[in-house]
Amino acid sequence: MSADGYQTTMPARFRMYPLLVNFAEEFRATSVRLLAYVCGVGALALIAADLFSGAMIDTVEAAVPLRHRDSWTPAVRPQPAYAAPVADFSGRSESYEILRHAEGGRKDILRWSAAALFWLFGLVKPRSRNRSAPLAPERAAARPADTPKKRRGRRRRVAVAVLRTRGLIERVVRLALALLSAGLSQSGFIKATSIMSLEDVLKVIEKDTVDRRHPGKYHFSIFGTPSDQGTWGYRVEGHHVSLHFTMSKGKLAGTPTFFGANPHEVRQGPRAGLRVLAQEEDLGRSFMQSLDAAQQKTATVDAKAYADILTEASRKAALKGQPNGLPVSKLNARQKALLNDLMEEYVSNVPESVAAQRRDQIKKAGNNMFFAWAGPVEKNQPHYYRISSPVFLIEYDNTQNEANHSHTVWRDYEGDFGLDMLADHIHSSH
Repeated sequence: MSADGYQTTMPARFRMYPLLVNFAEEFRATSVRLLAYVCGVGALALIAADLFSGAMIDTVEAAVPLRHRDSWTPAVRPQPAYAAPVADFSGRSESYEILRHAEGGRKDILRWSAAALFWLFGLVKPRSRNRSAPLAPERAAARPADTPKKRRGRRRRVAVAVLRTRGLIERVVRLALALLSAGLSQSGFIKATSIMSLEDVLKVIEKDTVDRRHPGKYHFSIFGTPSDQGTWGYRVEGHHVSLHFTMSKGKLAGTPTFFGANPHEVRQGPRAGLRVLAQEEDLGRSFMQSLDAAQQKTATVDAKAYADILTEASRKAALKGQPNGLPVSKLNARQKALLNDLMEEYVSNVPESVAAQRRDQIKKAGNNMFFAWAGPVEKNQPHYYRISSPVFLIEYDNTQNEANHSHTVWRDYEGDFGLDMLADHIHSSH
């Protein structure tokens, strides 16, 4: 009521304002308390989880005795550390073992069965006849190679399962890489996938706008029907990767093994300094530099490096008419050790079962091996080397693109593409 007797009415917006202020203050205070409560509970949960995990690890490590000289022990845990995006391989792998080291770290060892490999490629529907062969491989009789004409005719009758990684769903690509890893050691698999990733580097260097370079342009092929005791094989091929595997009666052969790198050394961008095939170069040069003047003269078969590895893509490895180089029998103990380190770099690209076969070949060759070098010894100059024996051949070159483009290969004169295993199969089964 006003002083003159008239009644006044306060507008509604002014009456509501104090209520809104009170509500806002209550809401803010409640929100702060709730947030503090949630953070406190979360912190306690993290602390408890960490303590519980540490206690479990200590329990596992204390319960299992150390294994052999490297101190790896089996660990009880159902999934690998990278389990988040990985497909479920339960019941599909031949064995799955987790090892933990006494000083920290772990490694997961998954061995594939032949049935698992067949399952991998059963996930992909067959493509049209004009694009590639179906992914469900049919049984085909393996035959020895003879004349090129006969080989061409027989190749058309062999069913080949082809998987091109580019454009496939992520899960299938992971499974294809699992197949790749089954034929390589850990270091060999890292080399292979790193070489594939160099396609992205080349894409920038070459200013590729037509998708010529792509890390998905690699093909996986299966020959015959995968089985534990049957005769079959698979191949992985693409730019600077050519790997060939043959299985017969449970035995694996893995030659030829070809790796290349372009660029050999990444010299620009975020990956500058990367050298995928660094050891092949450095160990080879270190051995050459360990030779005295007379030995280097004998080992040098040409003052100019060859433009490529001599065997190239030949089906049958041969060095007809080429000088041998320096015989291993002329090396001292230290030089032999350096040469063995170099050969081990090539041996260790494959699984232990295949690596053992290669070491056995080296042991049997003994002093009946030769080392040859072509080109300057200095770094960043075109160079080539090879190690030859009666049964195997190692070649390396780095000559193209101003000595920044390398190739390496392990060849077996009698066992490339599983020819020796297939010959045994034909002899015993037909």
